[in-house]
Amino acid sequence: MINFRGSNLGLCPRKLAYEGGSFLNVTQVPTKQRLLDGWWHEVEVKGRLCDMDLHFESGLSSQANLVLNVNGVQILGHIDGIVCAFSPIDGIPLGRYILEVKSMGPGGWFNLKRNGLINSHRHHYDQLQGYLGGSLVSMSPITMEEFENELQRDVILGMLWALAAHYPEAPYDYLAGLPTKGLLVAKDKDSGELAYEVVERDPINLAVVKRRVINSIGADLRGELPSRLWDNPKNWECKNCPFRVQCWEGIVDEQPSRTLDDPDLLLFARMYAEGKAFEKRGEALMEDARPMLESVDGDYTLGPVKVSRRTQKAGKYEVTREEKEITTIRVVES
Repeated sequence: MINFRGSNLGLCPRKLAYEGGSFLNVTQVPTKQRLLDGWWHEVEVKGRLCDMDLHFESGLSSQANLVLNVNGVQILGHIDGIVCAFSPIDGIPLGRYILEVKSMGPGGWFNLKRNGLINSHRHHYDQLQGYLGGSLVSMSPITMEEFENELQRDVILGMLWALAAHYPEAPYDYLAGLPTKGLLVAKDKDSGELAYEVVERDPINLAVVKRRVINSIGADLRGELPSRLWDNPKNWECKNCPFRVQCWEGIVDEQPSRTLDDPDLLLFARMYAEGKAFEKRGEALMEDARPMLESVDGDYTLGPVKVSRRTQKAGKYEVTREEKEITTIRVVES
């Protein structure tokens, strides 16, 4: 049986059917545990939002549980939080929002900034539309049962409790009900920079998502594979899907890359490999030398390098309550 949840509404239903074990000729792949990395980024972002004076009604000590009704099928969802901006904050307009926090690599983050959520990460857009079309079932405390292993429980739950103690949640506004807008906060895992996008309710998109759910469950009950979400396997989801070979029935080219025997190109290949080796060694040398150069007070020039210091103001990445001195070392141009 397909296990639809609020968080996977935007994913390919055929993959979900394979994962549900409805098709016994396909080897089941164990569900991946949510990595500590993802949890850590989410809580770190929540802390920065608290520092920005964004008020939480849930997401620190309590969890809002929603249900999306699709022709009698109830799809459950647990949202990252309900937040309220009492005034415009760093690009976030005044209002109440269903919060969704994502952490991504620099390529995906830049794609989001350039093209917007619906064009860059449609599955996240569908997920938020499911939440915006749902109804509140309950507010429950975040407990140890929410986590999949002891490391998550001890580290992440401790971080959340510390945040909730310093920034107590505001009471949920039952009169106002669920927010009518979503707030996507995306963190570039390399630079730590945040991107924000307000997501409005999109009834047409939600209708498409619901129709996909209905058709997929119907196909699953008939013992058939649901339709794929994609027209070809050359997309991010299919490339990372453990069932891609079975799904595309040989359409996916699994042949290894060619091995060339070209003496001229081989020279350039060796040049590139040596350059990468020099790059790694060079970075190691610089990091070994940095502490000694930074131990001298003030700005100075010494032989081929210039050492200078600048101050990074509070509010930047990893600097929330105090200023931080950054040291820049560069080679002096001859």
